[in-house]
Amino acid sequence: MQRRGARASPEHVLGPGCYGTIDPTLNIATGVNIVDNTFAVPAASGCGFTFLDKPLITAAVNLKEGLPAAAGQNSAILSGTTKLGSSAATAASVD
Repeated sequence: MQRRGARASPEHVLGPGCYGTIDPTLNIATGVNIVDNTFAVPAASGCGFTFLDKPLITAAVNLKEGLPAAAGQNSAILSGTTKLGSSAATAASVD
């Protein structure tokens, strides 16, 4: 059995560059990328400081960022290490 944080053998690979542990109380996966590219982004609103510059700044932000943007034109990527286990095992693993 491997210790927490150690790389698993190749037969335990979770995906390209993603390894997990064999610890029965806490599963750790490193090199994880969670991707969402199905969400829409609304137009910006209320940008600026005064009632005179808000319409101009808001329009500039929307133009520069391409807002509003329909679903499929955006992506959010969360990269890192995930830990899955009981609340006690997960809390004990935090450095």
